[in-house]
Amino acid sequence: MKIHFDKLYKDDRKKELCGLGIPVPKGEVSLEKYESLCVMDKNEAIPSQFKITSTWDDGTVKYVFARFLADLPGNADKDFDLEFSGKKADLDSKIDISKDEDLISVSNGVLSFKVKNNTDNIFEEFIY
Repeated sequence: MKIHFDKLYKDDRKKELCGLGIPVPKGEVSLEKYESLCVMDKNEAIPSQFKITSTWDDGTVKYVFARFLADLPGNADKDFDLEFSGKKADLDSKIDISKDEDLISVSNGVLSFKVKNNTDNIFEEFIY
């Protein structure tokens, strides 16, 4: 299934959080097949999560809610593909998590933050 985004902004949007409700015809997607869902950007699986929100009386999937991080170009439309290939995004190369003494650092190249236990602050450091 093609997922199409019309031109939205003049600037590029990196890792834009997108949500999409997907209706599924009765009997087409079993719970086993649902497990292999992925969103593809060309030939690369992108970080995505899926949740069954409703099932048909025969136990097959009726509606799925998809969340994914999309790179959307400025001043242009973009297409993604919803597939049942079972491919997973390589999250290790996209998110760096480290612990140094009592600080936990998280970075995805766009956003980074540090948190610390037993403190009055939510973040010790936050950079966008």
